[in-house]
Amino acid sequence: MRRARDGGGRPISPRAHAEGTGATHGTAGSGPESAPSAAPLAAEALLSSETLSAAEPIRSCDMFRVRPAISGDIEAIRPCDMFRVRPAASGDIEAIRRIEVAAGEMFRGIGLDEIADDDPPTRGEIARAIESRGAWAAVDAADRPVGYLVASRLQGSLHVDQVTVHPDVARRGIGRRLISAADACAEAEGIGALTLTTFARVPWNAPYYRRLGFSELGADGLPEDLAAVVAHEASLGLARWPRVVMRRECGAIRPPGRS
Repeated sequence: MRRARDGGGRPISPRAHAEGTGATHGTAGSGPESAPSAAPLAAEALLSSETLSAAEPIRSCDMFRVRPAISGDIEAIRPCDMFRVRPAASGDIEAIRRIEVAAGEMFRGIGLDEIADDDPPTRGEIARAIESRGAWAAVDAADRPVGYLVASRLQGSLHVDQVTVHPDVARRGIGRRLISAADACAEAEGIGALTLTTFARVPWNAPYYRRLGFSELGADGLPEDLAAVVAHEASLGLARWPRVVMRRECGAIRPPGRS
């Protein structure tokens, strides 16, 4: 039985967003990505005036040393630079389904076995999202998908149906970068906001999106098509767990580094 994990379930299988930890959110889910703004030097020069005047030639390796990494090194390391986001293609479909299955296991660890047991989106659902220009893939240096985002166009918003990152590459800013790609697309089309629905208490769901600038919307006064997404999720049994509708103005937050 397929239950929306977090994205709303249009037009793709309504699983959840799991990116914060790599789980379906995955929605969006790659997890906390904040890091200190100060980045350390990549290496420390150990040259002195005495070294420079020494008769023995300077060995290049003597200019560097090795020490344990600390939290302040995060920005210098920038692991997300190993990945990029591009429009998803038909050749990504099987990889996207495997990512969804792997990410779903994160829900098992918090007692949501029914969500973990969801079927991945069907090949047809993913193909339709790709054809409608509503799917993006995060890929590694070999162009292999490690995460994906699917969105649909609603009244006044680009709705994030699903964003998932493989647990093996969680907490590297990949989910944030996928959200940024959807944001840029919405802006280019004159759409003013991103919306999504997600689990309120799953750490890599609503708390993660708040850190990305999303805020909760009340149940009253939702646009008709967004209210229909919420009603559809309830029909799937998702109302058993607290969920929220969230919104972010397009262009409100820009991730550091390359987009």
